[in-house]
Amino acid sequence: MVKKRSSTIYNARLKVHTHPIRVSALSILIINGAIFALLFGFIGSNYHPSSSAINQDYTVPSSIPDDCSVDNTAALQSWLTSLPANATANFPVNGCYLVQGNYLLLHGTIGLTINGNGSFFKRTNPTIIENNDANVPLLFLVQNTNLTINNLGLDGGYNGMKYGGVGFEGHYGLLLESNNGLTMNGLNVNNVGGDFINLQFRDKRFDSSNALNTNILVTNSNFNTAGYHGITIESADGVTFSHDVFTNISVDAMDFEYDTYSTPFVNGQPVIAAEDNINIIDNVWNNDRYDWFASLQGQHPGVQEDNIVLSGNTITTAEPIMKVIGTNESSYAQPGWFDGLTFTNNTILAPAVATGVSGGSISKAFSDSTMEIKNVANVNISNNVMPVYDGGVHYYPNHPYLGVISAAGINGLTIKNNNFSGALGVLNPNSNTNTGIDTCNNLYLVNGAQVDQACNAPPTCPPGDTGTPPNCIPPKSTCPAGDTGTYPDCLAPLSGGGGSGSGGNHTTQVLSPLSPLGKSIQDPITAPNILVGLPPGTNVAQIIKVGYYIDDKLIDTESTAPFTLNYNTSHLDNGCHVLTTTIYKSDGTISSSNRNLCIEHKTSKTPYFKTTTFKVELLAAALVVSGIIVAFVIIRHRQLPWIDRFKNKKPPNPNVVVG
Repeated sequence: MVKKRSSTIYNARLKVHTHPIRVSALSILIINGAIFALLFGFIGSNYHPSSSAINQDYTVPSSIPDDCSVDNTAALQSWLTSLPANATANFPVNGCYLVQGNYLLLHGTIGLTINGNGSFFKRTNPTIIENNDANVPLLFLVQNTNLTINNLGLDGGYNGMKYGGVGFEGHYGLLLESNNGLTMNGLNVNNVGGDFINLQFRDKRFDSSNALNTNILVTNSNFNTAGYHGITIESADGVTFSHDVFTNISVDAMDFEYDTYSTPFVNGQPVIAAEDNINIIDNVWNNDRYDWFASLQGQHPGVQEDNIVLSGNTITTAEPIMKVIGTNESSYAQPGWFDGLTFTNNTILAPAVATGVSGGSISKAFSDSTMEIKNVANVNISNNVMPVYDGGVHYYPNHPYLGVISAAGINGLTIKNNNFSGALGVLNPNSNTNTGIDTCNNLYLVNGAQVDQACNAPPTCPPGDTGTPPNCIPPKSTCPAGDTGTYPDCLAPLSGGGGSGSGGNHTTQVLSPLSPLGKSIQDPITAPNILVGLPPGTNVAQIIKVGYYIDDKLIDTESTAPFTLNYNTSHLDNGCHVLTTTIYKSDGTISSSNRNLCIEHKTSKTPYFKTTTFKVELLAAALVVSGIIVAFVIIRHRQLPWIDRFKNKKPPNPNVVVG
């Protein structure tokens, strides 16, 4: 009786202690499942943590008046300086802020966005406006990274007559120095006595890095009335002005030069000053009083200019077009040069004139030209519409006198497909010391009646061929020698052969072009790899991509010619499958063709699975098994001592009295 009672008590203890053990095993399985879920989520995710801070919006404090009633220079400067990285500064709609001090400075900002919403920074202080030889931009941008300015206005107070010109060149709308990543969209810059915008070399007060302005974009903006240049570029690599409108510029529309002193070169590249990779594209230039439309010159003693593009611009004013003087490398020890000038697809609505000749003052033929280019490599002047004459009624359209281009020291000059109506000639005969001249298909003389010479026709494919050179495809009606089958369902012989006897050691089987579904191929597929091409006569020039499917499952997409499929069939079951080829063309058409793909492997197929799926499944199985093993070990570890103690333990003797 006592033994039974003791056994009952012990079993109760055992139940109490085994229940937590079971719960622990279950917990382990749950934890393993959670780990698996986390790992699966990690494998399947495409998570990329952001390194930038969260953008925050800020509004101009109400303590700063927005009606141009007081000078806001100090208050705006203090607020803008206080903004953190990646902030967005929002101005009110059509606000007005007086900036009567020397300038507003944005220095060293990171990720700042300014939404002007049509607000203006305006200067009316005569002490500043009338101060010549001063460096007083309305907005001074120094060493900023990823700065964006949208829909902001700047008004410098210039009246278009006094207090503008060379003595007031420093009265910029914007002055840029050592910025990297600057986007200005929807600006309105008006009435500045100097340049609309200057990309300047370093100012030692703020910048000791020698860095150029890089990755600069000015777009969808309006610039109206400048007392000096429109755009000045002295220190930049990577600048684009696009879809902007410039009106009323007093001197050169653009001035690319650095004429202070020589720039140093580090590892063969210029620092402090350069004009590289500049794109002036798709802009409109109105009602200007230029010396030149584009003045790219004065590189003394040598500043690099590479890859300058003037393209798609519309010019409405009669003016000299371009003066370009690169560095003669033999003249200076510094490695300055000018390589890559493109002037294409521009339309000039008024006549292009030459400096110093106007209204009948020409005295001899080719006395001047509308473009002067010297010491430049790789010049392309093509597809422009540019009437040429001196602006006087006596010399147009019946008496052409001007040349279009005067060139010297040019290495590589292309002049093609231009309309130079009214010019006496395309290339001024006074041009000399040039190499690599290619000029053709240009119209000149009265009403463009003369063409200099026809350009060589572009290469074409032989008659009957399809495609475009060099990808010409000759017509065929029979299979190539050695192939089996009937055209167009030709089956090429196996490649990669070796050994002796029938078949050899083949590794790749070349399939014929696509055949209709259900039409048998000559031989079944026995090699592990197949090579599938497009039908003969296919114009690959029009193809964007080709998709290959087996049994309606996409197996490959090819986006480059010749769009062939090289595929391992080892995982496919023996028997016939449907191979579908879908061709996508640039005109939007899509066409598909099917053929039978019959597999006859002599050995069992190779197991095939997607790597990611298999890894996930293997990981899941491993986690479950590990959970079971761990649970079993814990149970064994915790259960056996209790059982052993139970087996060796004697029940208490009721006859023994303690005490």
